[in-house]
Amino acid sequence: MSYRIECIPNVSTADPAILQRIATAIEATEGVTLHFVDPGKSANRTVFTYLGPASQVIKATEALFAIALSEIDMRNHQGVHPRMGAVDVCPFVLLDDETFELESLWLPGDLFFEGKVNGQAVSLAVDTMPEGYVLTSRGKAQEVFVRSLRAQELMVFMPEKTDGASSKELLCPMPGVVMSIDVEEGQEVKSGQALAVVEAMKMQNVIRSPRAGVITKFFVEEGSTLVTDETIMKFGDEEQEEAA
Repeated sequence: MSYRIECIPNVSTADPAILQRIATAIEATEGVTLHFVDPGKSANRTVFTYLGPASQVIKATEALFAIALSEIDMRNHQGVHPRMGAVDVCPFVLLDDETFELESLWLPGDLFFEGKVNGQAVSLAVDTMPEGYVLTSRGKAQEVFVRSLRAQELMVFMPEKTDGASSKELLCPMPGVVMSIDVEEGQEVKSGQALAVVEAMKMQNVIRSPRAGVITKFFVEEGSTLVTDETIMKFGDEEQEEAA
């Protein structure tokens, strides 16, 4: 199978002559398309974005490295950001060319999606989030980001956000109604244990524990109406519970 990939290398120069030679080498590689050349003068670093068949992208990248290593002298390099070398980073992204046939009357703002994907009936709860949506079905939630191509390319360089509260709290993955709470405050639970049932789109979804621990506090009760990411209950560590 032939895979298509995208390469987004950072080259440690903003010299127009060197950048032009690199761009020419990339464009001369059969099957490879150069999408962006984004030079940063203050950083003295330039981001290239190109894609094509994997084997050809590798050839273009080898040409980029050859030019950068022979023409960029890091001993005299200056810029506002530190870097590792003439080619600072060189991430590759696997592209999926699979297409889907979608049939639906769903419009942005609708809370529920009903339609067909490749002829198969699909029902989802839809909740908005920054830069996209949270799609929920059968108790499982999936974040879907809607970004421009350039914004997605730059996400490669963003540090991954961590949420310290997520390991201590059970959040509702979809908008719905609490049908039952199957544990009690102070009860010790295991990872994967059923904790509650939330009904969404006339379907009952079992909410399971993401970790082992002790239930320390409830924020909802049976019959409560929840929105996505609303806190259902809070966990504590077994050691903390024993110490108390």
